[in-house]
Amino acid sequence: MVARFFLCALIYAILAPTLGAKLSMGRILGGSVTADGTHPYAVALRLYHTFYCTGTIINKDCVLTTANCVASVSYKNVEILAGTNNYNSGGVSYRAEDGIPHDLYDPNTRSANVGLLKIKGDIKFDTKTKPIALAVKDPGADLAVTFVVWVKSDNLADVPASNRLRSVSLQTMSTYNCIATLAGDHKIEDKFCTTNKGLCGEGGPLIFNKTLAGISSPIGGCISGKPEIFQSLSNFIDWINGHAC
Repeated sequence: MVARFFLCALIYAILAPTLGAKLSMGRILGGSVTADGTHPYAVALRLYHTFYCTGTIINKDCVLTTANCVASVSYKNVEILAGTNNYNSGGVSYRAEDGIPHDLYDPNTRSANVGLLKIKGDIKFDTKTKPIALAVKDPGADLAVTFVVWVKSDNLADVPASNRLRSVSLQTMSTYNCIATLAGDHKIEDKFCTTNKGLCGEGGPLIFNKTLAGISSPIGGCISGKPEIFQSLSNFIDWINGHAC
């Protein structure tokens, strides 16, 4: 009995660091659930009450998301759920009056992956529903940013789908390092990259200094050792403002 006890203790001592590391990775991977009102600009885009993309409130009339999230559906069927961190309950539901993908959007390369949803009526602002200002330039390399998004069940097998909004702290990468890591897999002329902690979803806002610096534009899979890819907004400010409902 004593020998068995010491054998178990020895095995635990050997495996504990590895097990602890895996548990720690599990807590980091996929980010963490946010509380209601923490990111009041984030909205869930739904089709027939089913979540499909994340969007960002930029004023009382418009939600910014990717062109893919706009062009791939009929805006008449899009529901915008604001003021909640749960895409299945709570909040206030709005309908889209128009959907405007960028006219240079290329679904094959995902270039100019910027789109707007015009809201029927005005979005009512309160502590859980607020707009966010656009960043006038891209963040530089090696800077701390926050990625906010809902996760779809078909995005990753490694990260369970969550009907609650999630966030994760990331670090921006230089264009050189991003291209080197991607190894020519994708073109990123109008994109920038961050580190990848396994939180994957389309249209989610990337926050830098309390401004909207980019929106997630995933190309290919996630948790593959590749960087997260975000659509830059700095070159589209005039287009966004010109179409901002």
